[in-house]
Amino acid sequence: MEEGVFMVRVAAQAERYEDAVDLLTKALQLSQKDASPDVVAEYKDKISLELDHKCRQVIDIIQEHCLSKATTDDSEGSCTSKVFYLKLVGDNYRYIAETASGPRRDKAIEKADSFYRQATDFSKALHRYNSSRLGCGLNYSVFWYEIMEDKSKALQIAEEALEERREYICQDDSDEVRDSLPILELLRENIDIWKEGEDSLY
Repeated sequence: MEEGVFMVRVAAQAERYEDAVDLLTKALQLSQKDASPDVVAEYKDKISLELDHKCRQVIDIIQEHCLSKATTDDSEGSCTSKVFYLKLVGDNYRYIAETASGPRRDKAIEKADSFYRQATDFSKALHRYNSSRLGCGLNYSVFWYEIMEDKSKALQIAEEALEERREYICQDDSDEVRDSLPILELLRENIDIWKEGEDSLY
Protein backbone atom coordinates (compact mmCIF):
# COMPACT_ATOMS: atom_id res chain seq x y z
CA MET A 1 0.00 0.00 0.00
CA GLU A 2 2.79 2.44 0.92
CA GLU A 3 4.50 1.80 -2.41
CA GLY A 4 1.25 2.46 -4.21
CA VAL A 5 0.73 5.73 -2.35
CA PHE A 6 4.31 6.76 -3.13
CA MET A 7 3.69 6.17 -6.85
CA VAL A 8 0.51 8.24 -6.69
CA ARG A 9 2.48 11.09 -5.14
CA VAL A 10 5.16 10.84 -7.82
CA ALA A 11 2.54 10.94 -10.56
CA ALA A 12 0.84 13.94 -8.97
CA GLN A 13 4.12 15.82 -8.53
CA ALA A 14 4.90 15.16 -12.19
CA GLU A 15 1.50 16.65 -13.00
CA ARG A 16 0.38 13.36 -14.57
CA TYR A 17 -2.98 13.55 -12.87
CA GLU A 18 -4.80 10.92 -14.90
CA ASP A 19 -2.00 8.47 -14.03
CA ALA A 20 -2.35 9.49 -10.37
CA VAL A 21 -6.06 8.68 -10.42
CA ASP A 22 -5.41 5.27 -12.01
CA LEU A 23 -2.64 4.46 -9.53
CA LEU A 24 -4.80 5.53 -6.61
CA THR A 25 -7.59 3.23 -7.75
CA LYS A 26 -5.20 0.27 -8.04
CA ALA A 27 -3.60 1.00 -4.65
CA LEU A 28 -6.99 1.10 -2.98
CA GLN A 29 -8.06 -2.15 -4.60
CA LEU A 30 -4.93 -3.90 -3.30
CA SER A 31 -5.33 -2.45 0.19
CA GLN A 32 -8.82 -3.81 0.59
CA LYS A 33 -7.36 -7.28 1.09
CA ASP A 34 -5.53 -6.45 4.31
CA ALA A 35 -6.80 -3.10 5.52
CA SER A 36 -9.95 -1.98 7.27
CA PRO A 37 -12.45 0.26 5.45
CA ASP A 38 -11.44 3.15 7.70
CA VAL A 39 -7.78 2.85 6.71
CA VAL A 40 -8.67 2.70 3.03
CA ALA A 41 -10.93 5.74 3.34
CA GLU A 42 -8.20 7.64 5.18
CA TYR A 43 -5.64 6.98 2.45
CA LYS A 44 -8.13 7.85 -0.26
CA ASP A 45 -8.97 11.17 1.38
CA LYS A 46 -5.30 11.98 1.91
CA ILE A 47 -4.31 11.36 -1.69
CA SER A 48 -7.45 13.04 -2.99
CA LEU A 49 -6.54 16.21 -1.11
CA GLU A 50 -2.96 16.09 -2.39
CA LEU A 51 -4.24 15.70 -5.95
CA ASP A 52 -6.68 18.55 -5.36
CA HIS A 53 -3.82 20.79 -4.19
CA LYS A 54 -1.63 20.00 -7.21
CA CYS A 55 -4.48 20.53 -9.66
CA ARG A 56 -5.36 23.87 -8.11
CA GLN A 57 -1.74 24.96 -8.39
CA VAL A 58 -1.89 24.24 -12.12
CA ILE A 59 -5.23 26.04 -12.41
CA ASP A 60 -3.86 29.13 -10.64
CA ILE A 61 -0.82 29.26 -12.92
CA ILE A 62 -2.97 28.97 -16.04
CA GLN A 63 -5.42 31.63 -14.92
CA GLU A 64 -2.80 34.08 -13.66
CA HIS A 65 -0.11 33.70 -16.31
CA CYS A 66 -1.65 32.08 -19.39
CA LEU A 67 -5.34 32.87 -19.77
CA SER A 68 -4.78 36.49 -18.87
CA LYS A 69 -2.37 36.81 -21.81
CA ALA A 70 -4.39 34.79 -24.31
CA THR A 71 -6.32 37.07 -26.64
CA THR A 72 -9.51 36.41 -28.55
CA ASP A 73 -8.81 38.31 -31.73
CA ASP A 74 -9.63 36.85 -35.11
CA SER A 75 -6.35 35.01 -35.59
CA GLU A 76 -6.39 31.21 -35.48
CA GLY A 77 -3.42 31.04 -33.14
CA SER A 78 -4.92 33.40 -30.56
CA CYS A 79 -8.21 31.52 -30.42
CA THR A 80 -6.39 28.19 -30.29
CA SER A 81 -4.44 29.31 -27.20
CA LYS A 82 -7.61 30.50 -25.48
CA VAL A 83 -9.39 27.21 -26.15
CA PHE A 84 -6.37 25.16 -25.05
CA TYR A 85 -6.03 26.94 -21.70
CA LEU A 86 -9.75 26.94 -20.93
CA LYS A 87 -9.90 23.22 -21.70
CA LEU A 88 -6.85 22.60 -19.51
CA VAL A 89 -8.50 24.30 -16.55
CA GLY A 90 -11.61 22.19 -17.16
CA ASP A 91 -9.41 19.08 -17.26
CA ASN A 92 -7.87 19.84 -13.88
CA TYR A 93 -11.24 20.42 -12.26
CA ARG A 94 -12.33 17.09 -13.77
CA TYR A 95 -9.32 15.38 -12.16
CA ILE A 96 -10.36 16.86 -8.80
CA ALA A 97 -13.93 15.65 -9.27
CA GLU A 98 -12.74 12.11 -10.00
CA THR A 99 -11.50 11.58 -6.43
CA ALA A 100 -13.35 14.23 -4.40
CA SER A 101 -16.67 13.79 -2.62
CA GLY A 102 -19.44 15.94 -1.20
CA PRO A 103 -19.45 19.73 -1.72
CA ARG A 104 -15.83 19.70 -2.94
CA ARG A 105 -16.78 17.32 -5.76
CA ASP A 106 -19.92 19.30 -6.59
CA LYS A 107 -17.92 22.53 -6.88
CA ALA A 108 -15.25 20.87 -9.03
CA ILE A 109 -17.95 19.52 -11.36
CA GLU A 110 -19.52 22.95 -11.63
CA LYS A 111 -16.18 24.55 -12.45
CA ALA A 112 -15.17 21.86 -14.94
CA ASP A 113 -18.44 22.18 -16.81
CA SER A 114 -18.13 25.96 -16.88
CA PHE A 115 -14.62 25.99 -18.33
CA TYR A 116 -15.37 23.24 -20.84
CA ARG A 117 -18.40 25.22 -22.03
CA GLN A 118 -16.30 28.37 -22.37
CA ALA A 119 -13.69 26.44 -24.34
CA THR A 120 -16.42 24.99 -26.55
CA ASP A 121 -17.88 28.43 -27.25
CA PHE A 122 -14.51 29.92 -28.22
CA SER A 123 -13.64 26.83 -30.29
CA LYS A 124 -16.45 27.64 -32.71
CA ALA A 125 -14.21 30.34 -34.16
CA LEU A 126 -11.61 27.70 -35.12
CA HIS A 127 -11.47 25.36 -38.09
CA ARG A 128 -13.48 22.22 -37.53
CA TYR A 129 -10.31 20.14 -37.85
CA ASN A 130 -8.31 22.26 -35.38
CA SER A 131 -6.76 19.92 -32.82
CA SER A 132 -7.61 22.18 -29.88
CA ARG A 133 -11.24 22.28 -30.96
CA LEU A 134 -11.34 18.51 -31.34
CA GLY A 135 -9.48 18.00 -28.05
CA CYS A 136 -12.07 20.14 -26.33
CA GLY A 137 -14.85 17.97 -27.75
CA LEU A 138 -13.03 14.80 -26.72
CA ASN A 139 -12.38 15.85 -23.12
CA TYR A 140 -15.79 17.43 -22.62
CA SER A 141 -17.43 14.20 -23.78
CA VAL A 142 -15.27 12.21 -21.34
CA PHE A 143 -16.40 14.57 -18.57
CA TRP A 144 -20.04 13.83 -19.34
CA TYR A 145 -19.44 10.10 -19.53
CA GLU A 146 -17.16 9.54 -16.54
CA ILE A 147 -18.14 12.32 -14.13
CA MET A 148 -21.74 13.11 -14.99
CA GLU A 149 -22.48 9.49 -15.99
CA ASP A 150 -24.61 10.73 -18.89
CA LYS A 151 -23.78 8.48 -21.83
CA SER A 152 -26.30 10.14 -24.12
CA LYS A 153 -24.79 13.62 -23.66
CA ALA A 154 -21.25 12.23 -23.96
CA LEU A 155 -22.11 10.52 -27.25
CA GLN A 156 -23.76 13.66 -28.58
CA ILE A 157 -20.66 15.77 -27.97
CA ALA A 158 -18.23 13.12 -29.27
CA GLU A 159 -20.26 12.37 -32.39
CA GLU A 160 -20.63 16.06 -33.24
CA ALA A 161 -16.86 16.53 -32.93
CA LEU A 162 -16.20 13.45 -35.06
CA GLU A 163 -18.64 14.45 -37.78
CA GLU A 164 -17.20 17.96 -37.92
CA ARG A 165 -13.78 16.48 -38.53
CA ARG A 166 -14.96 13.89 -41.07
CA GLU A 167 -16.37 16.65 -43.27
CA TYR A 168 -12.83 17.84 -43.95
CA ILE A 169 -10.85 14.62 -43.89
CA CYS A 170 -10.61 14.39 -47.66
CA GLN A 171 -10.29 18.10 -48.30
CA ASP A 172 -7.01 18.94 -46.62
CA ASP A 173 -3.69 17.20 -46.00
CA SER A 174 -2.00 19.93 -43.97
CA ASP A 175 0.09 19.40 -40.83
CA GLU A 176 -2.78 20.76 -38.76
CA VAL A 177 -5.15 18.15 -40.14
CA ARG A 178 -2.62 15.36 -39.57
CA ASP A 179 -2.15 16.54 -35.97
CA SER A 180 -5.84 15.98 -35.37
CA LEU A 181 -5.79 12.31 -36.45
CA PRO A 182 -4.92 10.85 -33.00
CA ILE A 183 -7.81 12.79 -31.46
CA LEU A 184 -10.09 11.55 -34.22
CA GLU A 185 -9.13 7.97 -33.38
CA LEU A 186 -9.78 8.51 -29.67
CA LEU A 187 -13.18 9.96 -30.45
CA ARG A 188 -14.02 6.98 -32.62
CA GLU A 189 -12.79 4.51 -29.99
CA ASN A 190 -14.80 6.17 -27.23
CA ILE A 191 -17.93 6.20 -29.35
CA ASP A 192 -17.54 2.52 -30.14
CA ILE A 193 -17.02 1.65 -26.46
CA TRP A 194 -19.90 3.81 -25.26
CA LYS A 195 -22.19 2.37 -27.91
CA GLU A 196 -21.17 -1.22 -27.13
CA GLY A 197 -24.13 -3.47 -27.72
CA GLU A 198 -25.72 -1.00 -30.09
CA ASP A 199 -25.50 -0.67 -33.85
CA SER A 200 -22.56 1.63 -34.60
CA LEU A 201 -22.27 3.96 -37.57
CA TYR A 202 -18.51 4.03 -37.36
